[in-house]
Amino acid sequence: MTADRNRVVIVADDYQFLDTVHGPSAAIVQEWQVANSLERLAELVVPSPLAVVIDLEAPAVDPVDALNLLNSTRSTAKIVLLTGTDLRKLATAKRVAENLSLEVAGTLER
Repeated sequence: MTADRNRVVIVADDYQFLDTVHGPSAAIVQEWQVANSLERLAELVVPSPLAVVIDLEAPAVDPVDALNLLNSTRSTAKIVLLTGTDLRKLATAKRVAENLSLEVAGTLER
């Protein structure tokens, strides 16, 4: 599936940290969308966005479920994992993504 090169989906509970990721990429990304549920994520990942930022601390969406959904839709999006201080959760999410052949482009810290 081809990627929508000007759209980024953020998996989070709210828009609180949108300014953090929006600022440096404003010239490249034309559309930012927030998925605060797995159902909403399913709606937003077809066609595949340029990137999906997954907040590992968001209680509304389990990161493993989000990664499995991206895999099931054959997403070509680059994955960015947003983390606080839980390095074990980050390592697990990276391992799951790699096992699903999803591309983890990097991580962001809160």
